[in-house]
Amino acid sequence: MAIMTVDTRLDHPKHQSAVVELAIDGNTPEGHPLGMFGGRYEEWGHDGPKVLGPQTLLAKWVELGPQPSFTDLLIALSTHGHMLEGQWLKAVKEQYRSDGVFDRAIADASWQRGGQLYIPVIRSDDLLLLRSISDGFHEHDRRRAYLWLVGVEEAQGN
Repeated sequence: MAIMTVDTRLDHPKHQSAVVELAIDGNTPEGHPLGMFGGRYEEWGHDGPKVLGPQTLLAKWVELGPQPSFTDLLIALSTHGHMLEGQWLKAVKEQYRSDGVFDRAIADASWQRGGQLYIPVIRSDDLLLLRSISDGFHEHDRRRAYLWLVGVEEAQGN
């Protein structure tokens, strides 16, 4: 007998600036900044803010063209909402299917390895990974279509 699995995640909202509600438990292993990648980056470092305990928040996606630097990206995003901890991308992965077009990211460069800084990204093919931003955005990243997640309301503990 074949076992069929069903993807119960929702499609991403058609309008990129639509507000979405996200929930995560930062105390679970998969909610931890290093555990959220399924063991791929366990030996890396993380020195940024963390989501602690069960929380929910309202957020939206912002489409921006290529930015010359990470600092310029942060300035451009700050006009749309507040910066989030990268762990919120795990909540996105659990709750929504990729649309196959956009890479989705959070501007949180709290992961590091070998002197390089990394941000969490869900590629358009639904793979959650870390992407280097230490030298700015590489040429292949500048050609990719990105949506950036920003918070529009402070996180609430449950």
